[in-house]
Amino acid sequence: MRRCPVLVLASLLIPVLAEGQVPHRIAIRAGKLIDGKSDKPIENALLLIEGDKIASATPGGSAPAGAEVIDLLKATVLPGFIDVHTHVLLDGDVTAEEYDDQLLKESIPYRAILAARNAQIALSHGFTAMRDLETEGAMYADVDVKTAIAKEEVPGPRMQVATRAMTPTGMYPLLGYSWELKLPTGVQYVDGVDGARKAVREQVMYGADWIKYYSD
Repeated sequence: MRRCPVLVLASLLIPVLAEGQVPHRIAIRAGKLIDGKSDKPIENALLLIEGDKIASATPGGSAPAGAEVIDLLKATVLPGFIDVHTHVLLDGDVTAEEYDDQLLKESIPYRAILAARNAQIALSHGFTAMRDLETEGAMYADVDVKTAIAKEEVPGPRMQVATRAMTPTGMYPLLGYSWELKLPTGVQYVDGVDGARKAVREQVMYGADWIKYYSD
């Protein structure tokens, strides 16, 4: 019978111990730091990262005891880039022919795999956040890529997504094909106020952060 109070005490101590843990700290020594605010680069800067946050950025100084030190004294450090207009589900510098090929010949799962690769490439080039402005016929696959990155299943920038762009019926078709064929489209056709309201609600329900609409 004496075991019960011990188990209760242990269960009460677990969250206390977890809260008392010190987050992993990284100290980066940078030869130059461009912080986006100063008139000129900061020489011999010290950045302290605690967990997933930048705690401080100062000229000079000493790394705290126990911190992992990364020596970038021969490099220039600057904040991550933000790309506000991307299409990770379109591959390459797309021509009209390549656009048709991707929509007609590539499955949405395959395009999502390539999109995850494209996001990783963007991260390796210094982009730490991006706004992706529609999937071009890949439905809500951008939400899947965003979720996989957020859950650290794949590396990539933080993403905000627009899912399916909207346009009035008849706009943005694949051109030059028989009218008898039912072809995929790169957009969601929306007509009238009620149609637009319904489409917005649907896209938000499936994870859209932004709404994109073609009016031309």
